[in-house]
Amino acid sequence: MSPSLMRSRVVRSSCAAVLVVAGALSLFGAVVSSQRPRFYPDDPIAREPESQTVPDPKLHEIGSLYEMTYNLFVTAGYTPSGTRAKNINTIDEVPDSS
Repeated sequence: MSPSLMRSRVVRSSCAAVLVVAGALSLFGAVVSSQRPRFYPDDPIAREPESQTVPDPKLHEIGSLYEMTYNLFVTAGYTPSGTRAKNINTIDEVPDSS
């Protein structure tokens, strides 16, 4: 077998292998994009979007005696869980909201 014939077979098989790998990657959605995303998942939110309208709240008073006895006896052994607040962004700030 001549060297030029062997070289052309190697080139053809290499091209075929590259095409097969590229086809497999495109089938599985692993196509690489050259564009960077506009927003990243960890970008801080400066203003919290409005989720829904709230009707006028009604005033509801709790009696002082009930509140005092509840806080003294029912929640006396309460210890905070140590979880983070749910409404802060990635840089530990509270976003503006209504």
